[in-house]
Amino acid sequence: NTPENTILKEVCINFEKGLALYRTLHFKDAKDIFDRFPNDYPSFLFSERCVFFIETPPPKNWDKVFTLKTK
Repeated sequence: NTPENTILKEVCINFEKGLALYRTLHFKDAKDIFDRFPNDYPSFLFSERCVFFIETPPPKNWDKVFTLKTK
Protein backbone atom coordinates (compact mmCIF):
# COMPACT_ATOMS: atom_id res chain seq x y z
CA ASN A 1 0.00 0.00 0.00
CA THR A 2 1.48 3.31 -1.09
CA PRO A 3 0.67 6.60 0.63
CA GLU A 4 -1.20 7.67 -2.52
CA ASN A 5 -3.41 4.58 -2.41
CA THR A 6 -4.14 5.17 1.26
CA ILE A 7 -5.19 8.77 0.60
CA LEU A 8 -7.30 7.78 -2.41
CA LYS A 9 -9.05 5.11 -0.34
CA GLU A 10 -9.75 7.66 2.43
CA VAL A 11 -11.12 10.15 -0.11
CA CYS A 12 -13.42 7.50 -1.61
CA ILE A 13 -14.70 6.28 1.75
CA ASN A 14 -15.42 9.81 2.92
CA PHE A 15 -17.03 10.79 -0.38
CA GLU A 16 -19.41 7.85 -0.05
CA LYS A 17 -20.31 8.94 3.49
CA GLY A 18 -20.86 12.52 2.34
CA LEU A 19 -22.96 11.39 -0.61
CA ALA A 20 -25.18 9.27 1.64
CA LEU A 21 -25.77 12.32 3.88
CA TYR A 22 -26.38 14.52 0.83
CA ARG A 23 -28.99 12.11 -0.52
CA THR A 24 -30.81 12.12 2.82
CA LEU A 25 -30.87 15.94 2.83
CA HIS A 26 -28.29 16.31 5.63
CA PHE A 27 -26.44 19.01 3.71
CA LYS A 28 -24.50 20.57 6.61
CA ASP A 29 -23.08 17.22 7.73
CA ALA A 30 -22.35 16.23 4.13
CA LYS A 31 -20.54 19.52 3.52
CA ASP A 32 -18.38 18.96 6.58
CA ILE A 33 -17.24 15.64 5.11
CA PHE A 34 -16.75 16.95 1.56
CA ASP A 35 -14.68 19.85 2.94
CA ARG A 36 -12.09 17.41 4.32
CA PHE A 37 -10.76 17.01 0.76
CA PRO A 38 -11.01 20.40 -0.98
CA ASN A 39 -8.50 19.36 -3.66
CA ASP A 40 -10.72 16.47 -4.75
CA TYR A 41 -12.94 17.95 -7.45
CA PRO A 42 -16.03 15.77 -6.80
CA SER A 43 -15.84 16.62 -3.08
CA PHE A 44 -15.42 20.31 -3.89
CA LEU A 45 -18.37 20.22 -6.30
CA PHE A 46 -20.68 18.52 -3.81
CA SER A 47 -19.60 20.89 -1.06
CA GLU A 48 -20.71 23.78 -3.28
CA ARG A 49 -24.02 22.04 -3.96
CA CYS A 50 -24.50 21.61 -0.20
CA VAL A 51 -24.02 25.36 0.26
CA PHE A 52 -26.72 25.95 -2.35
CA PHE A 53 -29.16 23.55 -0.68
CA ILE A 54 -28.44 24.88 2.80
CA GLU A 55 -29.38 28.35 1.54
CA THR A 56 -32.19 27.13 -0.74
CA PRO A 57 -33.60 23.85 0.57
CA PRO A 58 -35.06 21.52 -2.06
CA PRO A 59 -38.75 20.59 -1.99
CA LYS A 60 -39.81 17.58 0.07
CA ASN A 61 -40.37 15.54 -3.10
CA TRP A 62 -36.88 16.35 -4.45
CA ASP A 63 -35.70 13.72 -6.95
CA LYS A 64 -32.02 14.16 -5.91
CA VAL A 65 -31.14 15.70 -9.28
CA PHE A 66 -29.14 18.92 -9.25
CA THR A 67 -30.24 21.17 -12.12
CA LEU A 68 -27.85 23.87 -13.26
CA LYS A 69 -29.51 27.25 -13.58
CA THR A 70 -26.74 28.96 -15.59
CA LYS A 71 -23.97 28.00 -17.97
